[in-house]
Amino acid sequence: RGWRDLALALYDSDVERASKALAALGYKTNQDGRDAARNVHFMAFILRDASDQETARRETKERMTAIRDRMKADKAAGVREKGGRKIQGLPDSFMFVIRCIGMIRGTCAHLGVSLPL
Repeated sequence: RGWRDLALALYDSDVERASKALAALGYKTNQDGRDAARNVHFMAFILRDASDQETARRETKERMTAIRDRMKADKAAGVREKGGRKIQGLPDSFMFVIRCIGMIRGTCAHLGVSLPL
């Protein structure tokens, strides 16, 4: 039920509901208290639609640029945690789900097709 709730919340772009679903799953980081939406944005990126290699590379590059910019802003504001985000709790099913999605994403990139997840 937890993964379903997360998927539906991400599909609806409902950050609050997605944050609650992540908490219900047991996913927790040291940044939850300061900005729980960051976990939601991370999961939205991880669980995004699978696409061809060119699109996947562009999306990853854009995401990494946004992360670097956010890290600089956090550092300037004096709120960046030493060592960045650290996972404090992970659902048992997390690695299985992420690995399955990774295999689908790799297959789509290799075949040059897009697939909505």
